[in-house]
Amino acid sequence: MEILETSVQKILNNDHETITLIAQGLGLSKCEDIHSVLKSLKEHLIKLRKDIIAIIETEYVDRGYRDSYYNYYSTKLERYNRNCIRISLFERSIITEDIINAKYAQKLQDTYLGFIIVRPLINACIGRNVISPKAEKKCDELAICETMVKSSCMGAKLKVYGFPHSSQDGEMMTCAETTVWAMMEYFGNKYTIYTPTLPSTISGLNESISFDRKIPSTGMYYDQISNVLKRHGLGCVVYYNENPRFKELFTCYVESGFPLAVCLLDQDMTIGHAIVCIGRKNISRERIKKVKQICANKTNKTKLRSWNMAIDDFVFNDDNVPCYQIAKFDKPAKHYEDKEWKNVKITHFIVPLYKKIYIDAETAIDTANNLLVETIGVSSGTVVRTFLTSNRSYKDYIVKNDDFTQEAKQKLLTLDMAKFIWVTEYADVESFCNEKANGIVLMDATGHIDPNDISSIIIYQQGLSALVYNQEKKKHLEYENLMPSSFMSFKNNLKNK
Repeated sequence: MEILETSVQKILNNDHETITLIAQGLGLSKCEDIHSVLKSLKEHLIKLRKDIIAIIETEYVDRGYRDSYYNYYSTKLERYNRNCIRISLFERSIITEDIINAKYAQKLQDTYLGFIIVRPLINACIGRNVISPKAEKKCDELAICETMVKSSCMGAKLKVYGFPHSSQDGEMMTCAETTVWAMMEYFGNKYTIYTPTLPSTISGLNESISFDRKIPSTGMYYDQISNVLKRHGLGCVVYYNENPRFKELFTCYVESGFPLAVCLLDQDMTIGHAIVCIGRKNISRERIKKVKQICANKTNKTKLRSWNMAIDDFVFNDDNVPCYQIAKFDKPAKHYEDKEWKNVKITHFIVPLYKKIYIDAETAIDTANNLLVETIGVSSGTVVRTFLTSNRSYKDYIVKNDDFTQEAKQKLLTLDMAKFIWVTEYADVESFCNEKANGIVLMDATGHIDPNDISSIIIYQQGLSALVYNQEKKKHLEYENLMPSSFMSFKNNLKNK
């Protein structure tokens, strides 16, 4: 094993010592192979800040590549190296002596920005990588789903917050398998009820529902992606672009902090691809002023402004390009140079929900909007923002929100809630632009799927009153002068770091 302290800038500048170590670590001898690997690596590093320090370790055993190696590459006549190299990224100048010095353990963690695994595959060398958004040149633009991933550098245990990414190898893993892998890597590291998966496991699950072999892989259709995710313990919902509210529902789930498996297809049906939507671009709430007002239902003339209709730029992880690509909903492949990709559109998206979430986004939006105009009686122009979140996350937000009185907190924290709840915040335009809400509607995510049945509404706010559903009396009981007229909006689903 060899170790080298270098930098992103040195790699981009073809530093001889750095290039030599990378070539030796991957077992590359041909100039064209070294050039191909460096080209791919530079494409990923060019997006990062140039002041970042890199520690390169050779002879690295990556669990994902080793799984592919023993199940596929080792069976070929051509010889493949079974080891990878790992590039660890740090925020400011460090020296290798700091890593093995106990006094600098916290400094090491504070400056750690993630890692990139480089595989000994010439045309698919970029393997598993988790990079902190803070390493990106345009980090302020990213609002994404994050999970904590454990790692190490020279034996020192570290952790990074980001979203897992990898390039496809085109043989064991195509875009579809890589999408499944990335989502399970995310959920497996974030929640204890799920586990990360391996390439051979994904292939095995797909083969059990197919009539032909799956190694080498020929890819998967959207229904197969959904099926494999279900077999990993997720309760998937599939949406089609024929749905007139396709983009609104897409945005609602993104705003809820769920990564989405996104299926792309061009007009001629010659390009099919799968990517992961992991968040959205950070935008000013002033954008809501440009959103068209729409009627909440067919019988009421009150018009609402939906925040979920204001967002147009999303963050995608695509296995053909570096992580954290920002693109518009209608042009998800704009970062491709090939003109053939310019007409690619989103045809389906798969939402990996917790199994016991029964109310979908469409029902939640319709139920809340009906309540707002028919019962609460909000005025036209009111802004609504509907999203899904966990009971635990929302109660943590309540505890830390100084805009709620102790009495209001006590009532909200003692409400009986399911593991997940739908939340609708409503506000006038001025308050919304100042990141404030004037009222809330909380809905049981395990409740009834009839949008006209308000028994699933745990609590809703009408002025300063809170109306709480009583399970025994089967109606909402009013608590006067309990709620604030203005309070800080919930922002825990997507991380803005």
